[in-house]
Amino acid sequence: MTENKLALKPYIQAIETHCSKLSREELMTTILNFAKDVPVNGRQTFLDKLYSISPVEIEISPDEAEAIKEDIFGEIEGLHEKIQERIESIEDGSYWDDIDYEESHNSYGYYRDEYDDEEEPDYVTEEDCKEVIYYFEQAEDLFLDGELVLARDIYARLFNLLEDISELEYNMSQMTSSFDIRESRARYCRCVYDTAKKEERINEFMEAIELYAPISEETLNIEKEKFPMLQDIMDAGTEELKEKDDFLKQWLTALEKHTSRRAATLSLEVSAFLNGTKGVAALAKKWGAAQPIGFLYWTQLLVKEEQWQAASQAALESLSVLPNTSLREQAADYLILCGEKLENSSLILTGKREKLISVVSETNFLNFVDEINKQKIREKELANLKDVIKKADNPNFRSDNNIYAKFLLVSGDITTAYDSVKKDRQVGWSSGNAGLVFGAVLYIICGRSDKATRINTLLKHYADGSGTYLRHRNKKNNGISMSDEILKGLKQCQINEADKADMWEWATTIGQDRIDHIVSNKHRNAYERAASVLGALSECFILLDQKPKAQALAKEYYSTKYSRFSAFRSEVKAVFQDSNLLRSLEL
Repeated sequence: MTENKLALKPYIQAIETHCSKLSREELMTTILNFAKDVPVNGRQTFLDKLYSISPVEIEISPDEAEAIKEDIFGEIEGLHEKIQERIESIEDGSYWDDIDYEESHNSYGYYRDEYDDEEEPDYVTEEDCKEVIYYFEQAEDLFLDGELVLARDIYARLFNLLEDISELEYNMSQMTSSFDIRESRARYCRCVYDTAKKEERINEFMEAIELYAPISEETLNIEKEKFPMLQDIMDAGTEELKEKDDFLKQWLTALEKHTSRRAATLSLEVSAFLNGTKGVAALAKKWGAAQPIGFLYWTQLLVKEEQWQAASQAALESLSVLPNTSLREQAADYLILCGEKLENSSLILTGKREKLISVVSETNFLNFVDEINKQKIREKELANLKDVIKKADNPNFRSDNNIYAKFLLVSGDITTAYDSVKKDRQVGWSSGNAGLVFGAVLYIICGRSDKATRINTLLKHYADGSGTYLRHRNKKNNGISMSDEILKGLKQCQINEADKADMWEWATTIGQDRIDHIVSNKHRNAYERAASVLGALSECFILLDQKPKAQALAKEYYSTKYSRFSAFRSEVKAVFQDSNLLRSLEL
């Protein structure tokens, strides 16, 4: 079942254990206390429920069961048709023909579906969802009353409805947390198991459990999946599965013929039932990288049992086999956890290194840097990973802008970082590397001065990837930020004077081109950025003892070139007022 929800079997067992210790009088007192807590408007319902669960069993006759089934089937079919008609009317536009003018038009007289997208009607209404949940509750009541054949048939019809109209399941889960689709599926599978003939049980059960249902390809987190495992189905009833031992062996054999991800998780589960951790390990090694969840399931099982040493070995073996994906990243997470539990810094370091190699992302990189800082092996570890980061080829790497440039700067290799951007243009700084390297170059040129507040602000902006310049908030990950680590790297790097001169010439050229591009094209939302570049260049001139050049540059852009651009001039004023160095210049 989903997290924080207890399956029926352990729930009933816990209540039975508790109640068995109570006397008749204590049981009566318990029931009376429950009754007192019921709100006034719920008391009749409480009484009806109490009367309905009396020890006298009332069986539904076959004719009554057939009548109930026909009634509910008819209602479900009617609901299905109603929803389908609504969907078709929305898609063909006829939906608006059946409602009032005021409802179908906005305040300007235009059709809502053409001009007011936010008012587009939902395919499935809240009332539809409530009705479906009601039928699931009816099936649940029948299941709990032991009417398994009837419950099975109603569940089957309801799941067909959800399959045909996919919006229903999502809307139901959003509307109420009390509806647990996984538990309903588990109860349906239990109905199928308990009502099927022995010779047909495997095939019918296999169809009910949906071997080819989709499950996450990013991580292995079985508890959060919407489809039940065999343990969920076993826990759905209060009794043990009939002929369980024989079934488990047959079930494992049947699953071997299927290659879906879900079939693999079910195979691992039944292997654990039959042969324990060794059975799971054997299956994982048999599959190898072809079915990577085998290694993860094995590691997870050991982690749940708190066998930390064994789990660390399983995680290490997983890392040696699995390709660089989020699943391998998860295996690295388990290795880190084992290292923490065992107080083994070597395992923690290996885990964080392999996590970064698995998925090259900024978060993983910062976690790794944090660890190598703690263990005082920063320079060596960064040097060993340079080629790995450069060659990283996965979606996470491509989505993390500038990660290789940031890696180079953290390593103190500004020369390689500069070589990678020196042919870049003045546009696209937000998504490329030029802005970041521009800030780093100015920081080096100005002598790494703490007085250069605008240069530092600009560098932090591009390093941490935050929103606006002046409203910048330093993004931290576990107490460290990318900008802090880049500053550490830049403070250690050495550059010869020729390279420094080349970088400074590039920075002044691309910086001024950047200002001109933004302001001349009237990109008002970017005026703050242009003003920040102007301020950074001016600070650098001042710290190079070239204040007249700083003054000339500021006047050129503020008073000459863009004297009529009042919005840009306002941003320049704000930037220059924010820096002690820049306040010494006249605008």
